Amino acid sequence: MIAASRPAEYFLYPYIVMFQSMPKVALAPLIIVWFGLGLGSKVVSAALIAFFPLLVNTIVGLRSADEDRVDLMRSLGATQMQIFWMLRLPSALPFLMAGLEVAMVFALVGAIVAEFVGSEAGLGMLIQSRNFSMDVAGEFAVLFILAALGLGLNAVVVLVRKRVLFWDPSQKDASASIKVKGETL
Repeated sequence: MIAASRPAEYFLYPYIVMFQSMPKVALAPLIIVWFGLGLGSKVVSAALIAFFPLLVNTIVGLRSADEDRVDLMRSLGATQMQIFWMLRLPSALPFLMAGLEVAMVFALVGAIVAEFVGSEAGLGMLIQSRNFSMDVAGEFAVLFILAALGLGLNAVVVLVRKRVLFWDPSQKDASASIKVKGETL
């Protein structure tokens, strides 16, 4: 709605930016109160942190469709829904996947923040307990696990991006040979 309507953007986007400006660590106790100590609070916290980068990339992507192509589709009698599904969404997919790549890492951070504030188990709680007991080696071990988990989640998003965006020129294999004046390097 924000990408399609300038008035909607004018009224909604400032509130979204204001909400994004709030430190999520400060919101975490409220989220715990509203959603409890279980999985729900972790999911909400992760979603709140991941929402903004995904939203911004999606808006930019939906607006990236070539206006000449939009005009062509309109002249051929396409409805707004057909223009969305056949032109705007495919044009937005590279942006959406880039936003998802960033948002996935932020979501991991959001879940850990929720575990810091109130959790009965999890890596965030484990980091906090290692902090209190001054177990530096244990804390580094948990941080290493989190880094590996982040790398694994990123690899999943990259794999999905390659499968979904096989048609996009940005997905061409970077290790492919480079041709310079007829010679392969």
